[in-house]
Amino acid sequence: MRRRIEIERFRRDPVGCFTLGRNWIHFCAHPQLWGVGFFGRPDRTDADALCRSLIVELSDGVPRHRSLVDARQLEHADTGAFAVLHEFARNNLERSRKSVSDVALLHPVGIEGAVAAGFYTAIGAPFRFAAFTDVKRAVEWLDDPLGESVVAEIEGVIAAARGTSPLITAIQAIVQERPANPDLDRICRSLGVSKRTLQRRLRDEGTTFQKELLRARVNLSERRLLDGTESLTALALDLGFASPQHFSRQFRQITGESPSDWRSRHRQAVATMPRRKGA
Repeated sequence: MRRRIEIERFRRDPVGCFTLGRNWIHFCAHPQLWGVGFFGRPDRTDADALCRSLIVELSDGVPRHRSLVDARQLEHADTGAFAVLHEFARNNLERSRKSVSDVALLHPVGIEGAVAAGFYTAIGAPFRFAAFTDVKRAVEWLDDPLGESVVAEIEGVIAAARGTSPLITAIQAIVQERPANPDLDRICRSLGVSKRTLQRRLRDEGTTFQKELLRARVNLSERRLLDGTESLTALALDLGFASPQHFSRQFRQITGESPSDWRSRHRQAVATMPRRKGA
């Protein structure tokens, strides 16, 4: 894509460009492929801003097209943001019917993924829809030859927006595969670097492997706190924390609240999200 532009310019000439919010990116890779990327913890304000950009995609004169929604880096399903997007989608169903033929959703595992996938059921989506965790399968389903390169470009934009390098993103993904017993040698082999090089590059970015390990464990624990009924003790030990107390201290350091308080608050929030009438 050519460049980032502001929404007003995006309205006039969207092809090959993107707009960027605090926790989202809206893009038009080419006239037949548009899309949205979510990352972090978008709230109601972020959703309001995104809707002002999304309407461009549904404007008269925009060719019928496919859409790719990448929510893999969504960390929290905020009820306020969900409500705003839900209202926007319901109010623009007829426009969507005319403008969008197919939507492929890339979603994370856990409750955020379930909420993202359930969004289209909740609105009664008027287009063909499928959810994926694998980029290649999503792109094949959309049948767009540029899809994988577009996803890679969007990942780069999101990494820059988050102040997170591709290296950190890759480490986080690898660590979450084996959070209790991260094999540093295996991680280095996967990244194609030596331990010394990895440590130097992390130091240059103002972090350490231990800090990134903690972030990965806490991110994974959030998903499991909402998904399951396992005890905090079992969860802590399974993720590699020395004890439930150690888990609670580290979790509070990252999130600002205890694991039990966090789970209670977020489960209650998810339970109050709007559902499709009759569902």
